[in-house]
Amino acid sequence: MIHDELKHFDRYSELFPSVYNYLTAGKHLNLEEGKHEIDENTYVLCNNYQSRIPENFVCENHHAYIDFQLVLKGSEIIHYGDLRKMKRTTEYDTENDYELFDSVHRHSSVVMNEMNFSVFYPGECHQPGLAVNDNPQYINKLVFKIKI
Repeated sequence: MIHDELKHFDRYSELFPSVYNYLTAGKHLNLEEGKHEIDENTYVLCNNYQSRIPENFVCENHHAYIDFQLVLKGSEIIHYGDLRKMKRTTEYDTENDYELFDSVHRHSSVVMNEMNFSVFYPGECHQPGLAVNDNPQYINKLVFKIKI
């Protein structure tokens, strides 16, 4: 997992060149909600939603894509944890590249403020979209999906 501010993204430009080029060209500005193809290995989802108060720890994991999550407006918490300490609650959906897990074990959290990004690799289970201080708010976020 990587967590940083967008102003430091040049440190990671060689790891995620398609995302870097897309963002530095300003193509993300005023992006409409939905899925947008970047190249044959990368697309971006523009999401607008209300953060939520979690009732339990249910996280997602991906096999075929890296999740690069960038908050443009609002703040949210992302819980994440070790798959080895979790119980799978759904079978892997190959078409949508996800499986869900449940856990009673401890997990870690990261606060995603405006212009913060986090990168989750396959095997790094995560639960995004959670309210900061149990105070739901509007979130505008880009999720870049980078094929492995």
